[in-house]
Amino acid sequence: MKLRAISMLGVLLIAYAAAAVNRFEHPQNEAETLSLLQESSASTGVLRFVVAGDTQDNGSTGGGINSNVWPQMAHDMNAHSPAFALFPGDLVAGSTSSSVTLAEWAEWDAATAPLTAVRLMTPGNHDMYGGTFNSWSSAFPWLPTSNSPGGEGGASYYVDVGNTRIISITTDFTNGGGAPNQNWLNSVLASSGSFDHVFVFSHRPIQFSSSEPTGGSGGALWQSMVQNGVAAYFSGHWHRYQPDRIGAGGDTWEVLIGTGGGWQGFEPTRPYQQVKGYLLVEIAGTEATATFYADGDGDGSYDDALDTFVIQQLSAEPTGLVAHYSFESNSAADDAPAPLGKGIDGDLKGNAFIGTGLVGQKGVHLDGNDYVECGAIGDYNLSINGDLTVSIWAQYDTLGTGVWDNTMLCYGTADYYSEDEETNYSYWLSLLSDGTLRSFWEYENGVNVTTDSTVPASLSPGEAHHFALTRDASSMEVRFWVDGTQLGAPVGFNRLPTSGGRGMLYLGSDVVDYQTSSVEFDGVLDEVSIYNRVLTAAEIVELANPVPCTGTVYCGTSPNSLGTGATLRLEGLPSLSEESAQLAVLLAAANKPGLIFYGPNQVSVPLGDGVRCVGGGIQRLSVIQTDPLGGAVYPLDFSTPGSGLDLIQSGDVLNFQFWFRDPGFGQAGYNLSDAVEISFCD
Repeated sequence: MKLRAISMLGVLLIAYAAAAVNRFEHPQNEAETLSLLQESSASTGVLRFVVAGDTQDNGSTGGGINSNVWPQMAHDMNAHSPAFALFPGDLVAGSTSSSVTLAEWAEWDAATAPLTAVRLMTPGNHDMYGGTFNSWSSAFPWLPTSNSPGGEGGASYYVDVGNTRIISITTDFTNGGGAPNQNWLNSVLASSGSFDHVFVFSHRPIQFSSSEPTGGSGGALWQSMVQNGVAAYFSGHWHRYQPDRIGAGGDTWEVLIGTGGGWQGFEPTRPYQQVKGYLLVEIAGTEATATFYADGDGDGSYDDALDTFVIQQLSAEPTGLVAHYSFESNSAADDAPAPLGKGIDGDLKGNAFIGTGLVGQKGVHLDGNDYVECGAIGDYNLSINGDLTVSIWAQYDTLGTGVWDNTMLCYGTADYYSEDEETNYSYWLSLLSDGTLRSFWEYENGVNVTTDSTVPASLSPGEAHHFALTRDASSMEVRFWVDGTQLGAPVGFNRLPTSGGRGMLYLGSDVVDYQTSSVEFDGVLDEVSIYNRVLTAAEIVELANPVPCTGTVYCGTSPNSLGTGATLRLEGLPSLSEESAQLAVLLAAANKPGLIFYGPNQVSVPLGDGVRCVGGGIQRLSVIQTDPLGGAVYPLDFSTPGSGLDLIQSGDVLNFQFWFRDPGFGQAGYNLSDAVEISFCD
């Protein structure tokens, strides 16, 4: 292994030297590091830095660092002009041999040298197989040691860059992983109050509460960070991308970013998490944002932005609709608008299918042995651990009698550690066989919180009802709602959920690991909405009494040159926010111009060779041309000023008809289709 590492190092050094013209001069000691960082803080504009842990070989290259990833990732990081780069441990594959470890660290130094930024690292367990803190600080003499705690020079330290403080705290030692030097960290955090942004990085994550020595969300490490307003804690060790606001008293993020090259084949694989890439953090004044870059298009470069989120901001964070599943697109697509919506689309599992809806035209049909699973790279967005509203329309056919049966929806997982904090449930809503509504979540190491409605709802099979759940983080109360009316009294609780960052949203079932036919819902679900705030009673009443969103054909049609008569049909949901609907003309005259017009009234007045079915203040839309089969499509554009549809509001009911030229057929030379009445919704 040593010879292989040295050979690889030689190749990398030759490649680096060939491209070294006008290269960035890396610091050689602590003073130079601090000087370069001071220059970065003096510059104007946005401060940028990158983060990527676990850069070690994944078993495919035989060296210390994954040379299939580096130095390409360094070059792609450079495109953002970062001031510095953070590496949360496991720089190399490691060895119990100290000489091999030193050779692999040298290989890492060469492979990351094309990075035009100051490199700041903390050791991981692989680095400590054959390394010590003394050999670490000797191999990387530019890492700070003057403010380190005794014996942890270059492993635990902090640097200041303008309004930002960066703290490295080691959680790996020569004898394995362990709790950090908490007293030292407490002292540094206590002196950090003047900084707008404080970031901490280490190798071991918080969310793996049953397998890592960091103590979980209730431990001293996490609590010291949330109580001192740390913006984010960057960790690695597990080779995935997984951000989450763990909760337990603050808004601090943990971002697992062990995506620098280590092996990613551990089961169960989530392809959207287990990808190689890096995090770009951008700081502009009091705001910090993060973007995850990876090789999304498969071209070998890590230059595709796959996810972005706000780490910290001074202004109030947006609240509202976080996810929405209407099923109107014949799929379980999440159409919640940005910035809160992140497109966490669902997959239909088993025999689930999209059929007749309960509110709109479509809904998801479940027979008690199937479900919808919603997961994507941004699914942490649904790990809501504070204020919450869940709204859902449901119609059941049969109800199971178990205490966890008839699940309408939940967010969580159990696909790795059944009682690990990262797999906690963040929320749950089910219907017991006696009509009681049940809510459930977990905190810390899977401690359960279960709240039930104080009275049951009066329900019958085959009936469509609106159900809602609100969780108020201030009053620590859950409220249940049926058809817009609060069901019983508020129910108190004593702990909010924590973590859950690896969860997924399940519609119609428990998480896949715990599924049986009884826990899955038997019936139809529709209009699923999830909010990160507590909706008012009036807003819930509005959800329970939605504005119709339909199209109904009326009036007759008249024969034309192509046949028995032209028709006009609504395709899609006439939702002002979705803008996915269109009007389709069929069997009008071939290759002729025409236009759609609309108005508030329905009439029956002879016009041309047909009948005008629309009256009132008529509005005309732009001219369209039919095809050789007499067909045409007109997309409904509600947002563009002057489109002719931009003044339509939710709740409006309007009538539409198609007028078209048809010379040589009848006496007038023009004709009309039948008409469609459309009720518009949000």
